[in-house]
Amino acid sequence: MRKIPAFTIMELAIAMLLSAIVISLAYTGYSLLLRQYEQHSRSTSADSELIFFDHTFRQDIAAAEAVLYDDQSIICYSEEGVITYTRAEDSLMIRHGAGNDTLRIGMRNMQVFFRGAIQSIPGLFCDDIQVEVQLQGETLYLRYRKEYAADILIREDREPGNYYERYRHQQI
Repeated sequence: MRKIPAFTIMELAIAMLLSAIVISLAYTGYSLLLRQYEQHSRSTSADSELIFFDHTFRQDIAAAEAVLYDDQSIICYSEEGVITYTRAEDSLMIRHGAGNDTLRIGMRNMQVFFRGAIQSIPGLFCDDIQVEVQLQGETLYLRYRKEYAADILIREDREPGNYYERYRHQQI
C-alpha cells in the first residue's frame, strides 16, 4: 500500500487552535480600535460644535446693532433680522431667519452685564456676556464683548426698551 502525503489529525487540530488564537487577537484589536475611534469621533464632534458656537456668536454680536438679554436668551438685533441664542439644560438653540440650529453645548452659567452692572431684567442691552461651558468634563469660561455705536446708545437712553419691543412684535 502506498502512503498519501497528508496531515495528521493532531497537526490539523494544532493549526485550527493557532488560527483561532490569531483570529481572537485580531477581533480584540479591532474592537479596541473601534472603541477609540468612536470616543475620538464624539470628542471631535463636541469640539466642533463649541468652535462653531464661538465663531458664530462672536460674528453675530459684532454684526448686531443691539444685543439684548431676555431670561435664558441672548438676542442679536440687526437690520438683517433677529438671531436668538437660547440656552437649555444640555443644549443651545439658535433661532434665525433660515431656521433653527441646536448644539449640544452644556452652558452651566451665563452672566450678562451692561456698563459694568449685571443685567437681570429682560429687554435690556448687554455689552459683556460671560458663559461657563461644560465640555467633556472640563469647565471652560468664555467672554464676549459688544462695542456699541454712540447713536445706538443715545437712542436707547431716550427710548428704553425700543429694540426689545420691536423684537417682541416680530415674534408675534
